Amino acid sequence: MTGVADHARQQRAFRSSPARAAALDGLTTLIFWLPSIRGLFDGASYEWGAFGFRGRGIAGDYWFVATGSLAAIALQFLAWRGPRAAFYVMFGGWHLYLAVATALAAIADPASLHFTGDTLGVDVSLAVAAPTFMGIAAALVLFWIVRDARGGISRPALSAWSQKNTRWVLALAALLPMQLVLLRVGEPHGTTDQIGVLITIAQWFLLSIALRRARQASA
Repeated sequence: MTGVADHARQQRAFRSSPARAAALDGLTTLIFWLPSIRGLFDGASYEWGAFGFRGRGIAGDYWFVATGSLAAIALQFLAWRGPRAAFYVMFGGWHLYLAVATALAAIADPASLHFTGDTLGVDVSLAVAAPTFMGIAAALVLFWIVRDARGGISRPALSAWSQKNTRWVLALAALLPMQLVLLRVGEPHGTTDQIGVLITIAQWFLLSIALRRARQASA
């Protein structure tokens, strides 16, 4: 009975550990996915800026958010499917970078840490909140990495892809034409833009479900 209970505890830890990492990764990498989709579909009417990079549509520094989105997808994949060492390096490195970058920005140019979302009517200063949140997040990530590495829970080097994963990815990809219509057609910052933005945000967080291992993916 003790062996069964220990195995059950290990399985619960195995399921919840990547879930926490994937959730935090999704939260801190939305800053890439949203402008990459909006820049591509909205066109020149959409202007964005982050970490000193700026662009309008797919012009300017669009490569930065596009590359960041690809790296974020790779992080989500590694969170669920290993290998763990590569994930630890990317996950820890990303959050340390965020913590240092936001702290330096808050000291050098507090006004640069300002979030403006015209579509959703958001205008917030992040000069205090951003470095505080990113510092706490980096500390939690490092703590999680150490605990996860010491957990002794065996993981496959690379988990197999399943039909459920394929269905999830296809369902999320099927949203892209809808996003194109909503973001490209209609009044800028109007209702269609708002719906398109909300769908894009939901799409990004659902990606974590799409990439889960077969026994954890929802039908």
